[in-house]
Amino acid sequence: MALTGRATASADGADSPDARIAAGEAHVWVADPDVLDRDGTLGGYRAALSPPERERAAAFRSEADRLAFEAAHGLARAALTWCAPAVAADAWRFTTTPHGRPEIAGQPPRRPLRFNISHTAGRVACVVTLGAACGVDVERVHRRADPLRLGRRVCSPSEYARLVALDYPDDRADLFFRYWTLKEAYVKARGYGMTLPMNECDFEIAACVPAEARAAVEGRSAARFGPRLRDDPARWRFAQWRPGPRHLLALAVRREPGLPCAVVVHPAPPPAP
Repeated sequence: MALTGRATASADGADSPDARIAAGEAHVWVADPDVLDRDGTLGGYRAALSPPERERAAAFRSEADRLAFEAAHGLARAALTWCAPAVAADAWRFTTTPHGRPEIAGQPPRRPLRFNISHTAGRVACVVTLGAACGVDVERVHRRADPLRLGRRVCSPSEYARLVALDYPDDRADLFFRYWTLKEAYVKARGYGMTLPMNECDFEIAACVPAEARAAVEGRSAARFGPRLRDDPARWRFAQWRPGPRHLLALAVRREPGLPCAVVVHPAPPPAP
């Protein structure tokens, strides 16, 4: 659902009745690039992209990859403007951290808008928070993937044992991608990329998400962190659901002391500017 009329932080860190995002909330949008293209929304998103973003999009050889890139970056701009209507979608400027994480340029130190995007074949996703570190990952579940080979590198010993214990290849692939998306969302939220050891994250989760649970947020997934991560899992909210029968999405949001950690999943992408 969309939230409106909320008192939230403005660009200077003061509360503003015009913004639509509050501290302690994580707003999530998910879309299908092909649908955005067919209904004309992608054209508006594309018009808001910066010249460097357009150059990067034009460099893709695959039409599907180009559409996914344009959809994800356009979605981020539209989502940020939904959260802070005083800033036009084409006016957002971005910088990158030393590890490559995109951030909004010129943000105040007190509760800046934070965001993260992800795209895969058939889905793009964006999360926006007010000050909280956040990461999102959406993946298409590839049944032909080799979860045991891939799992040796990214899974903890207990996670890998759960994969081995499953009898059916499809179940193994589904569980592997559940682990992968949660880990990817977490390392993206931390901002260190693949320099963090994924096998130090251990998630205790159910074997699969029912295919019909397309928009059901499960709630927190129990997590344990190894010493090399130098982090406390109690500081994080994890959520995972299916935005479609062939896709998995995971979300990681750092909890802020004294604030809730509410996940707001919007039923439709924000309109084109």
